[in-house]
Amino acid sequence: MNNSYRVIWNLAHQSWMAVPETAAGRGKSSVKLPGLQAPSHALTSSRRYLAVWLSPLAAALLVVFAGGALREARAATYTASTQAELITAINQANADGDPSSTINLTGNLAIAAPGLIPAVTKALTIAPGAFTLSTTGTGNFNTSALLTINGRVTSAGAFTKDGAGTTVLTGTGSTVANNINVTAGALRVEGGGQITFGGAAGGLTLLGDNTSATVTGAGSLMNAITGATLIGSVAGSTLNIENGGFFNTAGTFSLAGVAGTTGTLNVTGANSRFTITNPINVARGRAFINVTNGGRIQSDSATLGGIPATSQGGITTVLISGAGSRWDVTGLYVLHGGSTSILDGGVLRANIVNIATAATSASSALVSGAGSQLIANVTLALGTSGNGELTIANGGTVTSTTGTLSIAANAAGRGTLSIGGARGQAATAAGTLNATTVQFGAGTGIVNFNHTDASYTFNPVIAGNGSVELNGPGTTLFGAVNTYTGTTTINGGTLRASGLNRLAAASAHIVGAGGTLDLAGFSHTLPSLNNSGLVSTVGAAPGTNLTVTGAYVGTGGTVRLGTALGASNSVSDRLILNGAGASATGNTNIQIINLGGLGALTTGNGIEVVTAQGGATTAATAFALTNGHVDAGIYEYNIFRGTADQNWYLRSAVGAIPTYRAEVPMVSALPTHIRLADTAMLGNRSMRSGDAAADPSEKAAIARHGWGRVITTDIDVTQQGFASPKSAGRLYGFQTGTDLLADSSWRAGVYVGALDGTVDVSGFARGVQGPVGGNKLRARYLGGYATWDTGTGFYADAVLQAGYQDYTLRPTGNAISASRSDSLLTSVEIGQAFEVGSGWSIEPQLQLVHQHIKLNDLALPNAGVQQDSPDSLTTRIGVRVKTEMTTSMGVLKPYGRLNFYRASSGLDTARFGSGAAITDITTRNGGSWTEAAVGMTLAIDKTWSVYGEAGRYFANGGDVSVRSDVSASLGVIARW
Repeated sequence: MNNSYRVIWNLAHQSWMAVPETAAGRGKSSVKLPGLQAPSHALTSSRRYLAVWLSPLAAALLVVFAGGALREARAATYTASTQAELITAINQANADGDPSSTINLTGNLAIAAPGLIPAVTKALTIAPGAFTLSTTGTGNFNTSALLTINGRVTSAGAFTKDGAGTTVLTGTGSTVANNINVTAGALRVEGGGQITFGGAAGGLTLLGDNTSATVTGAGSLMNAITGATLIGSVAGSTLNIENGGFFNTAGTFSLAGVAGTTGTLNVTGANSRFTITNPINVARGRAFINVTNGGRIQSDSATLGGIPATSQGGITTVLISGAGSRWDVTGLYVLHGGSTSILDGGVLRANIVNIATAATSASSALVSGAGSQLIANVTLALGTSGNGELTIANGGTVTSTTGTLSIAANAAGRGTLSIGGARGQAATAAGTLNATTVQFGAGTGIVNFNHTDASYTFNPVIAGNGSVELNGPGTTLFGAVNTYTGTTTINGGTLRASGLNRLAAASAHIVGAGGTLDLAGFSHTLPSLNNSGLVSTVGAAPGTNLTVTGAYVGTGGTVRLGTALGASNSVSDRLILNGAGASATGNTNIQIINLGGLGALTTGNGIEVVTAQGGATTAATAFALTNGHVDAGIYEYNIFRGTADQNWYLRSAVGAIPTYRAEVPMVSALPTHIRLADTAMLGNRSMRSGDAAADPSEKAAIARHGWGRVITTDIDVTQQGFASPKSAGRLYGFQTGTDLLADSSWRAGVYVGALDGTVDVSGFARGVQGPVGGNKLRARYLGGYATWDTGTGFYADAVLQAGYQDYTLRPTGNAISASRSDSLLTSVEIGQAFEVGSGWSIEPQLQLVHQHIKLNDLALPNAGVQQDSPDSLTTRIGVRVKTEMTTSMGVLKPYGRLNFYRASSGLDTARFGSGAAITDITTRNGGSWTEAAVGMTLAIDKTWSVYGEAGRYFANGGDVSVRSDVSASLGVIARW
């Protein structure tokens, strides 16, 4: 029969022995030797074995023969049934050299003298099995390594864990008559282990530096039926409940009760629970309580940092984080010192929640994240006599079931409720306070809105002696009628009324440079107002009043009013200064938002926008219009202080003179700008493509031409009409084309071109004649031409040109506006050259140009513009004197010409306004002018020529005066 043998070191014989696996006893197990057969006489009894005596050297050889199996040594196993055997087994295990050992109890084992049990210095498991390991007095287990007791343990006294190692209890039904005291190292209850303890001597005591107790795993339990649980040391002590573990106590519980000590309670993981029917207390030390990842605490009360009414200097950091994580307090939750953070779905519920209630306390609470809740069933108080902060952010919720949040109830108290980021911190998304009233007391109370929400409604009434601040960029709406008497300071973001009297009528309001106070169309009365930012009354319709009964001080801020800009009887929002104590000083910009006004000429005082009544006064420089004016229809409104009173008015006239808006002369001049650009691109035949080739041969005559030229044209036009526009500017561009057909008589082709530039405009606007801005023009062209040349000096030239223009109005002090237009031009030109001798000829010319332009509608602030521009016919009668000469550079054909232009008269009409209120502004077009120019064509060879012209216009008088500085073009011709 083949059996498995093992080699052991026998302590009694001081030698190695090979024994079958069936042998029992105590010794060091080492190597199994498969296939080693014992002599037959060694198998006479299952209780006996044949010993093979080996020296250490022989044993080593046997190990080598066995294939090095010693390197895979298993833990040594010992047995014990008495205290003496247990002591021996522990000593043997400590000395056997294996990484770990096991002592199996073969019966119930009672330890009468626990002080005689040796310290455990290596990993050791004591396995009671179905038996019990008990102590008749205090059970002292001293381990510098890992000691696991995986069965039932009982103690008639206390259970003391000494040494820097870890003791693990995994058995059920364990009991300790008094306290469990961990003086060093760690105690763990895991794997479903359960132990009940506690008595007059206490519950769980973790007072040694860096000590810890851990309950981990489903079914694992530490149950303190009575006694005080004390956790805290200078270096720190920790109680962990994790992974479904359960710690229950009916005794008291103290974390960091002594100054200078630190204690931590961690409850983490789903179904991990800590329950206590007494208070959780933190007195004078530094405590951390973490409830995370679904852990739960149930306590009678919690006093963190002192006793209920008195701070003792303790600092507690509480974290309740994660879905399912919660702390339920049946009574009082008092945070004297430190912080409570409820995050990411954590919940804290208590009957009474006091944050910084005592005179010397300072503490804060943060509720942040969707599903995070702080719930007070009876009382919710902040900074009663201490300094407390409550921040609700990122969708977190704080609920006062009885409806009131009390802030700074006593004179020494200071409390700050922050919605969004804490005061002085970065803004975040807002949270929600479920309460009916925020009640300020005799102390210093503040509600701080420091959030990023685009529209956040705060519904509780804010009452009492406290202040409100807005510091974040978000918009806050007050949903209730507030009665607080402290200052309202808007440093950032927007405070908006959602109904009448939502703004506290007894609160002095301060609007900082980054803040906005928005009445949103609801009239309000304030005791005073200091404005460095924006105050807006604008609603859906004009007529909202902001009444100030004290000092209004403008420090560079803006008041935005809604007005139906029209005649003097138009309805407007107003800033009303009421009473002898009311005044307006400093400097404020009045910004007018037109609410349906179509513009009209005002009479008398104009439209009242600031009212001083009952003895109120306004400084002469208190108000000015934003941008200096506001426009509606064709009119520009300005603000004036009344002469007989101290009110302020909008007027669209200076005395009897109307004040047109700056765009009126600019729009009036636009059609003429487009016409002049079109004719500059057209030019005439010689300007477009130069004179015929110098080579008189038939080949040159029928050659196709490709050409291109650069253009600069000056515009200087004065027109008559309502706005009397005067234009001056210059356009730059190019024109390039090619013949598609050429024979001895006909030449036809196409061209493209572009002109860009800005024309400055002056005119009658703002009650005076003067500069108003510039029209920026960007024109693109496509043209076709056909020319018939008899070869005897007569020619006829026809052109069809389409244009597309983008234009931008840039009025001085007003917003930029832009639109576009289309144009179509036809031209017929004829000429006949006559020889006059000596190489000179004279060429009379006649040209007729018909122009059609269509300008799209133009949208201006508070006005729309439609333009009606009639077709025009321009006649050019001219004469050109030319000659030809040969130079070293080629054949030169210089010329001079004189032209007389006459454009048909008409009226360009610009219709300002909308609906029934339309005002037509008409401007005359047409007129006559004279042009003088010189030019040349230089044929360098049979292929290349250069050509150009320069000239200027001279006004002939009439309704339209057209003149210019030098306009010029320069081009290149290629023949093939």
